[in-house]
Amino acid sequence: MKQLIGLLSVAVLAIVVTAAVPAEPTATEWTSIDQLAEKLKKEPRPVIVEMYANWCGWCKKMDKTTFADPEIASLVNESVYVVKINGETTDKFTFLGKETSGREMVKALGIQGYPTFILVDNDQDRLEIVSGYKTSPQLKRIITKLAKK
Repeated sequence: MKQLIGLLSVAVLAIVVTAAVPAEPTATEWTSIDQLAEKLKKEPRPVIVEMYANWCGWCKKMDKTTFADPEIASLVNESVYVVKINGETTDKFTFLGKETSGREMVKALGIQGYPTFILVDNDQDRLEIVSGYKTSPQLKRIITKLAKK
């Protein structure tokens, strides 16, 4: 009987400890440029395009801080699509119905540094270009404003 009570105690303790462990934080769901058109057909949303370069330290920092913030990840995943485009690539892709490359976008939009964000509304009209590293509160304001349009 003592062994049965001991086993039940251990089982209850294991359940309590497991329940107390917080759930994994939400991660930002990035959309590839190839997936974007299909996702927009199924569920139209605003789009935030992050123009980046492989060597960009601020881009990497945003990935590790701002986009890793569970609050930002939840907000992004619920209200917008986020896409990364390497501004130095010459590989062709289709963006909002036009064939282009990262390098062509940088030139056409006059992008002078990384990260730079292209904000696109539900009608797939480019609204604004925002440059530079963004903290979680700054990006939250951008997403909230974009999602309301």
